[in-house]
Order: sequence, then C-alpha cells, then structure tokens
Amino acid sequence: MHLIWLELRDFRSYRVFSFRPEPGVNVLVGDNGSGKTSILEAIGYLASLASFRRSPDGALVRRGADAAIVRGEFSSGPTGALVEIETPVSGRRRVLLNGKGNRSRADVAGVVALVAFLPDDLDLVKRGPSYRREYVDDVAAQAWPTAAVEQTDYERVLRQRNALLRRDGRRADSETLDVLDEGPAQGAGNSITTPIGVMTR
Repeated sequence: MHLIWLELRDFRSYRVFSFRPEPGVNVLVGDNGSGKTSILEAIGYLASLASFRRSPDGALVRRGADAAIVRGEFSSGPTGALVEIETPVSGRRRVLLNGKGNRSRADVAGVVALVAFLPDDLDLVKRGPSYRREYVDDVAAQAWPTAAVEQTDYERVLRQRNALLRRDGRRADSETLDVLDEGPAQGAGNSITTPIGVMTR
C-alpha cells in the first residue's frame, strides 16, 4: 500500500497543504510544532477515520475554519483508493471512497491498510486492559472489515443498555435488559474473540 498524494485544507495548523511522496522512504524534517505529526495524522485519518492522537474530530479543524478537508489517493498493486473526508467543527463528517459518499470505517478499512507506531504505543504495556482492547479493535477493523461493523453495533447496544440502567436503575425492565445483554455478548464473540484467536497463533 502506497500513498500517491495527500491534500489538506484547514486541517490542524494547515490552511492549504499538498504532499506527493517520492518513491522509497520519505523523511519529514522541521522544527518542533511545525506540523510534521499533523501530516502523519492526516494520512492515518484517511485510513482509519480516526486520529491516532485520540483527538475528537472537531479538534482537527483549523481555528477559525468551519471544516477540515483531507483527501488522498492510495495504490496497492493494480488497485487504488481515493479517500476524501470533510470534517466540520460540529455535526457529521462526510466520507467519500472512490467518489461514493456515506462510506463507513469498514468500507475504508477494506481497501486501505495502514499501521502507525508511535512512542505512545508503549502504553500498550504500561496502561490498563481497556487501552489494549481498543488497540486490538482498531487492528481487527483493518484486518477484518466486518469487525468494524460489529464493533459499531456492539457500542450502540451497550450505550442503550447503560442509558436504561442510568435512567431506571434496579427498576429497569428485565426482559429489555436480557435483549440488550444478548447483543453485546454476541458482538464480543464475533468482533473481539475471533481476531485475538487468530492473532495469537
């Protein structure tokens, strides 16, 4: 998988920026705070629809702008992928894959494979199990695109269940809880257990 070109508009500190890597290894050089990491973040954002800095989407928009636009084209052998993302300060972002709109994380992960290793990744060892689960979820979404769909469904049902418990507490309807508990149990079996089993062989 190779990045052919990258274009940014109102992303982080960049008003307008374009980058076309040379063949082979490319090295970004500049002073601290000059935006080197933001370029890598933008590339990662195209592949995963998330910031590897764990920043919310609104934080990616340059101060004073209404929305950030990130565009890039990737190639892998005879195939390619054009990913375009418009991220507003507030509201839903718009994701296009090869010109087709309303694309999901699973759609993009199915054609663009990217792995970022950062100093903060040492937290995989230092921090708690929830951080490691989140990392495995991200890897699973790229290795098995259907896992991203299952993770989204799992998180949605879990939010509904927790909202019900916060609202009704012990008075929550037991039949409704049983239905909501069944969803996360199935989701965890499909999107988490299977990938871990494959990865540890």
